[in-house]
Amino acid sequence: MSPPEIEELVRNWEAGMGVVELAALFGVHRHTVGRHLHVRGIDTTEKLSSEELAEAATLYKEGWSLARLGDRYGISDGTVRTRLLEVGMTMRKRRGGRKKTA
Repeated sequence: MSPPEIEELVRNWEAGMGVVELAALFGVHRHTVGRHLHVRGIDTTEKLSSEELAEAATLYKEGWSLARLGDRYGISDGTVRTRLLEVGMTMRKRRGGRKKTA
């Protein structure tokens, strides 16, 4: 990424965009976004407010997938899972998923 792109990335982060959103906007991997922000001393730990976390828990109980919740909050599905586990949610068994190859 060019220096002007990185400055725009930082401005967008400070304006409230999440790592996943920024990665899509700039066409880079979310780890690239995190690295550029980290170099500038920015903590990119993806968090949900207590209200968002309560809503996410309710939606998950209603059948929303972790991926769908991640899209809703602009964070990764893994982060959603981690945050839900931190508040005592029990994860559903996976349906489908990746096929094993021989």
